[in-house]
Formats: sequence, structure tokens, C-alpha cells
Amino acid sequence: MWISFSVVIPRLDRRLQLKILTLLVFLVVFRYRGQTTV
Repeated sequence: MWISFSVVIPRLDRRLQLKILTLLVFLVVFRYRGQTTV
């Protein structure tokens, strides 16, 4: 499963990678803000 996953990664578009990165950053910021607020 890991092999097929690493094989699929290079085929992903830069846009998709950017979207995933932005989503991860959004989650991290949201969590940080949540912890700061509470």
C-alpha cells in the first residue's frame, strides 16, 4: 500500500499538493487559535 501511495504522489498536480498543504496549515492555525481562545 505504501509503495502504490508513493508512486501516486509524483502524479499529483502541484495545485492539489498546494490545496492539501493549505488545508493542513488551516487545521493547525485553527487548532492553535482554539487553544489560545480557550
